[in-house]
Amino acid sequence: MITARPLYRAVLQDAFTFTRRNPHLWPLGFLGGAMLTGSAYDLLIRMWNSILGTAVSYRYGFGFPVAAGRAARAINPEHFFDFASRFPWWFPGVIAFVLIFGALVIWLSVVCQGALLDAVAAAEEKKQPNLQTFFRRGIRTFWPILGINILVRLIAGFAMLIVAALLLLTLQYSSPFLLGVCIATFVILIPLAFVVISAAFFAALGVVRFEESAGVALRNAISLVMKNWLVVIETAALVTVMDVVFLLGIVFLLTVVTVPFFILFLVAATFQAAFASLGLTAILFLLVIFLLVACLSAVVTFHYAVWALLAERLHKGKAVAKVLRVAETVRAALRGARV
Repeated sequence: MITARPLYRAVLQDAFTFTRRNPHLWPLGFLGGAMLTGSAYDLLIRMWNSILGTAVSYRYGFGFPVAAGRAARAINPEHFFDFASRFPWWFPGVIAFVLIFGALVIWLSVVCQGALLDAVAAAEEKKQPNLQTFFRRGIRTFWPILGINILVRLIAGFAMLIVAALLLLTLQYSSPFLLGVCIATFVILIPLAFVVISAAFFAALGVVRFEESAGVALRNAISLVMKNWLVVIETAALVTVMDVVFLLGIVFLLTVVTVPFFILFLVAATFQAAFASLGLTAILFLLVIFLLVACLSAVVTFHYAVWALLAERLHKGKAVAKVLRVAETVRAALRGARV
């Protein structure tokens, strides 16, 4: 008989409550989500874009041999200096600014990830929230969390290469068997993406919450995921379904907001009020940007809360997946019917 407690409803409800009660933490979710959103569709969308990019490249003849030949010509010193001489004198400054700005965005995103995970852990322990303390924790744990982010990117890139290579072979030889292998590989990568995302957050929480090194945190995270892999996959699937519902809600909200402005646009066009139309356009643009940023920030904050709370509670005891609980219930019912 299965007696372990269910976690789904409690974790999702507590994560939603945490997100609703802490809107001041949403900016951390927005900035942290620049590198890791906390949802498996982040990896899946990248893989899907890689598949589409590979197909388009093959269709228009821009394959690996062409790209390799162009890269080789660019690396040639004579061609390289000729290519570089065409740019104005200020171009290196622009490149330097872009690199510095990109490094700043990465630093801020990783620090916000650590700060948000520390905030969730503090809420789980019923501690008094302190944004300054959260930021300090994020700064102290920058390097190990950055390493975890890089590892996730490398795993996602490796998965993209596998699917893209299979797709190229399928397009080259028009083989139904290879097409089936390509589709099966992508389907298999879906639960693996769930596992990778959960392991990354479990490891990041280990760094922030338990002050573990990156290596120890990764080993403990993988062990925790392996012990509860079905729970992790089911949780990730539920979060993905909720993401779809959230996105539909965002689309509905934007539609509701846009309709009154559309009516005002018609009125302004009727009276030929160009200045009013310009003002309405600016207001609508700013309002849509604000709503999108607020909604997406809340969704990412919810993701971080789900994975942090799930890891915290899995550390306290083993949970049983819903599938196993349902199977046990059906088995008990059949056993009772036979008696």
